This record gives sequence, structure tokens and C-alpha cells, in this order.
Amino acid sequence: MINCIKCEFIKIRRKMYWLYVICFMVANILISNVLATQVAENGTALEEISSTGELSYTLDVNNFYMYGLPFLIIIFLAMYFHLESENAGWKMIKISGESIGKALLSKVIVTVGFVLYIFLCQIVVMLGYAEINDISLIESWVVGDLGLSLLGTLLNSLIIFLLFYLIDSVVINIVLGIVGLVVNNLLVQAEVGKYICTTYYFRILMATRTEKIQMACVCAVGIVILLGIILLGRIKHE
Repeated sequence: MINCIKCEFIKIRRKMYWLYVICFMVANILISNVLATQVAENGTALEEISSTGELSYTLDVNNFYMYGLPFLIIIFLAMYFHLESENAGWKMIKISGESIGKALLSKVIVTVGFVLYIFLCQIVVMLGYAEINDISLIESWVVGDLGLSLLGTLLNSLIIFLLFYLIDSVVINIVLGIVGLVVNNLLVQAEVGKYICTTYYFRILMATRTEKIQMACVCAVGIVILLGIILLGRIKHE
């Protein structure tokens, strides 16, 4: 099992997926700073925003959860499964006598690791904003909310994982992912349902304690169910 996980990590390391995350983070910081500066220069009054640095931070976090996080996961998983199909990976696994279920579990572990890496990069960015712009981030930082956002992201990642695994077409997967991203954003703005878009950090911040507990339970149960479905899905390639 350890060898399977190592092989999967080597695959994504060679494709430099980690670099895409850093490039997005840098681009998001620059764009957020430019937009915040333009708003400040135009003298636009914004409630509850006390400085350009705080506005830049708010834009950065909003862009990350609304666009960056889902887009990075969509691109990663679409290319990840395309890489397996392109190199006849499923056939090689079958020929070598390895279990497809074990290979899928390794891919799930790598996907979880990639999601954690994205979150870690964003946390570094947020702490950087707090240090440079003297934002009292620690006071508003609720670890439970960030953990719930991560839990929701893992649930959505597994849904995408299962969908892309079954379709196995990089073009269709990316198109479906982009459509899902648009729908996701519309649902967030419309505030439809308690459990929709639990990855969106600002929605979690505004939720009540009871709603947060309900979200966590729904996400946890969903993750367990999806893991079972994914592992049973190995029949497709056997």
C-alpha cells in the first residue's frame, strides 16, 4: 500500500501540480491588491472595511473559496485521471496483479493530500496578510470553521473524484467541472440550502452553531458513503 501511495505522489510531482497552486496564490494576491487599491483611489465607501489591506485580504479569501479552490481541484482531478488513461495505467495495474481497489484508495489519499496542500498555502497567505497589514486575523479566526470548510471541500472533492473516474474523459470532465463551478457560485450567491457550498468560508462564518454541526454531520456521512462507492467502483476496470 505504501508503495502505491509513493507511486501516485511521484506521478503528480512530475506533473508539477504543486506549482499551479503557488502560481494561483501569487496571481490572486496581485489581483486582490490591485482591485483594493483601485477601490481606495476611487473613494468607494465599503461598510466594515477599515483599510486597503483588509479589503485586499477579503477579496483574496473570497476569490480563493469562490473560484480558486474548486478550479484547482477540478483541473487536478481531470488531468490526474487523464494521465492514468493516457499511460494505460489501469491495464498495467491489472497486469501487475495489484488490486484496483488499492490503487483507487491510493489516489484518494493523494487527492486528500493535494487538498490539504492547497489549504496550507492559503493559510500561509492569510497569515501573511495579517502580519503585513496588521489585521486582527487571530480574533476572527475560528479553527472549527476552517476545519468545516476543509471537510466540505473533501466531500466535494470525492464527488468530483467519483464523477471523473466514471466518465474518464479529460475534456468532458473539465467542461462538467466548469459548469459545476458556475452553478456552485450561483447557489452561494442565492444562499440556497444549508448544506450547499459548505466549502465557502464566509457562509460558514455566518451560520449558527446548530447549522455548523448539521453541516459537519452531513459532510462526514457523505465522505464515508462516497469512499464506499469509490472502492466498489473498481469493478469498472476489472
